Amino acid sequence: MEIHPDCVYRKSEQGVAEIKSRSRGLTKHARATLILVNGLASVATLLEKIGSDATSILQALAEQGYIELVPSKVTPVVMRPPSDAATPATPLISATPVLTEEEVAARLTGLRRAALSRLAPHFGPEVVIVAEPLLKARTLEAFGVALAGLEAKLHIYLGRKEAAALVATLRP
Repeated sequence: MEIHPDCVYRKSEQGVAEIKSRSRGLTKHARATLILVNGLASVATLLEKIGSDATSILQALAEQGYIELVPSKVTPVVMRPPSDAATPATPLISATPVLTEEEVAARLTGLRRAALSRLAPHFGPEVVIVAEPLLKARTLEAFGVALAGLEAKLHIYLGRKEAAALVATLRP
């Protein structure tokens, strides 16, 4: 099985059970990799975090059934050139991903976790109060709007450039 850098993996039921129970005796590096697999991060992103041997670890985790490929929902859109064009009309296909409610919810969960972990060093226990609009967001668009509002507040504490850099790491 080939692991492609653009693919996204999520934990299977077996993977989630292994994280909770630690019963299968995964190596420390394989366990850390399994923890980082969240259904949102691409293999390329995981490679940056884990290192060069990530591909072989991900491949082994997939073969052992701990992780599974996140199915990509693609809706083809057919675009036609104007009817007065001199060339014969051939449809062009553009793929636009469509996320299900479950996929959006999973993605928001990952984004919320990342936001809390990145904001916690700046706000300590009050991070939940500061990030409340992010936690209440139910769509990716609402999350983006909440981030814009949070950036305005962060300007006060971190300065404009540092606030913008921090919020850029939290965008979906």
